[in-house]
Amino acid sequence: MKKTLLLVCGLLPLVLSCVKDPETHQLLVENRFTTLYADQTIDSLVFYTFDSWSVASATDWLTIDGPSEGEIQYNNSRRYRCRAGVKVTPNTTGETRDGYVYVNSYEYTSTFVRLQYGYLNISRPVCTVEEFMDEGQTEPKKVRHTLTVNAQTDEDSLCFTVQNNWSLAFEGETPGWLTLEKTSGERGKNSVKLSFSENTDVTKTREAKLRLTSGVVSNIITIQQKPAVEE
Repeated sequence: MKKTLLLVCGLLPLVLSCVKDPETHQLLVENRFTTLYADQTIDSLVFYTFDSWSVASATDWLTIDGPSEGEIQYNNSRRYRCRAGVKVTPNTTGETRDGYVYVNSYEYTSTFVRLQYGYLNISRPVCTVEEFMDEGQTEPKKVRHTLTVNAQTDEDSLCFTVQNNWSLAFEGETPGWLTLEKTSGERGKNSVKLSFSENTDVTKTREAKLRLTSGVVSNIITIQQKPAVEE
């Protein structure tokens, strides 16, 4: 009996040494859903996997920038952080659009969703939604930008962040009651001061339209000055 027990105990380490650790396969993604402004042209996909991978775009305005696949020597104790670059075509349609990129690894597939607005990143004036993409009214499809000031307002400003050097110009005739601090500048965060003369007309709202351009994308910004109040 003792000999049998010794034999079993002696074989046990050998049996355990032949048992492999269970395989681990996984595909996790960062920022599955991202919004982009119309003039943004660079994006990236970040994901984590133990295995070789590939990415492919299902949208013509999203293209893979750099390697579209990566070879990984499998090791169940090591998960890799992977990145794939994406080029984005500027959105000149004036409407929000959605696009998709797929990443495949082992037996898994994940989808990255990119929503690109049809307008520039203008923080003042805040946009007004004219049409939504869906019935849930969660994402705007079309917007307009209108800044309305009182008859006695003498100064206000436009605020925006763009990806390219920019220009600002009146659409049509230049009004005598509105002047711009500057009409061009560099990429990044910007502010342009607007100067107004008083509107003494008690019946008519004055209106001017400005075109803000960043690269190949442009936005119309409407400026309105209310009529004077009769005393």
